[in-house]
Amino acid sequence: MELAKEILSQANEEYIVVTGCKFSGLQSIAYALNGVGKDVGYEYTAGNDGIASDFIASWDFGDATVFHFVRHPLAQISLMSEMSDWEGFWVRGDTILSRCMLYWTSWNTLIAPKADYTICIEDIEREWSVIVAEAGLPATPMPLVLGDLEYGSTVSWDDLEQDDRELCDEVRELAVSYGYEVGNG
Repeated sequence: MELAKEILSQANEEYIVVTGCKFSGLQSIAYALNGVGKDVGYEYTAGNDGIASDFIASWDFGDATVFHFVRHPLAQISLMSEMSDWEGFWVRGDTILSRCMLYWTSWNTLIAPKADYTICIEDIEREWSVIVAEAGLPATPMPLVLGDLEYGSTVSWDDLEQDDRELCDEVRELAVSYGYEVGNG
């Protein structure tokens, strides 16, 4: 982990950082970049050309090119709420849903100022050309399909609002800033 931190702090603009919240498709993006010839590590392992990890969001990225990936908050929070191991997880809240909402808003807000690009994972096929161009690659089709990006949410806006109206409003506001529709219910 310390080696990855050191590599990142000294990275130049050719180095690729892919980060975001857990369950934002980061591992799939690392696999896709590896599939087109880039050596991109995952989680705590830095590759020669980049790293994809949610853990590194608070680190110094040097001059690396940073891609911030977000997932619709209902899908993200649904996936997070199913996580069984919250031991040692830094987010503290009264309920699982409040922890998930705090995580989604805090982590995305932490990453945003460092990002050169913010991409909704649901738009990856349309945005792939930007990623490969920044990675210094010729126009290359995306080597894999990321599966069902329209993950069936197990939580609704009503659930979040009932849990913590103020936090829900923060999640909605941030989601709208990323271009997501947040509707009612």
